[in-house]
Amino acid sequence: MSQELLYDIYFEQKEYQSAYKVIKELSASYMFNPPYLFKQVAVLDKLGKKDEAAKQLGILYGLAEGKPKMIYDVAVLQRQVGDFEGAGKSIAKLKSLIPNNLRVNIESIRLELDKKKYNKLS
Repeated sequence: MSQELLYDIYFEQKEYQSAYKVIKELSASYMFNPPYLFKQVAVLDKLGKKDEAAKQLGILYGLAEGKPKMIYDVAVLQRQVGDFEGAGKSIAKLKSLIPNNLRVNIESIRLELDKKKYNKLS
């Protein structure tokens, strides 16, 4: 519990390297713990380690089987870290689980807009 609080303090203080060390230790102690993996993704994103964040999101996607809310959260973060392929896969899964869901459709549109924006910058 105190390690989680320490992570939160470091993250709030924008001491991302220290926050990363703490959450990495917690993740090693409690493997495949979704809340810790989400926190790890958040700090990796702040550190600019997008590829590593995308790998952690891939693990979370696997853990989210049959959990639409978690898959949605993963899809949003995948888009934010630039893992457009992973986000597309997550959104496709969501559309099969909960077709015609407004939030999923909006996220799908956001993904397409971000992909176009990225392609213009490339």
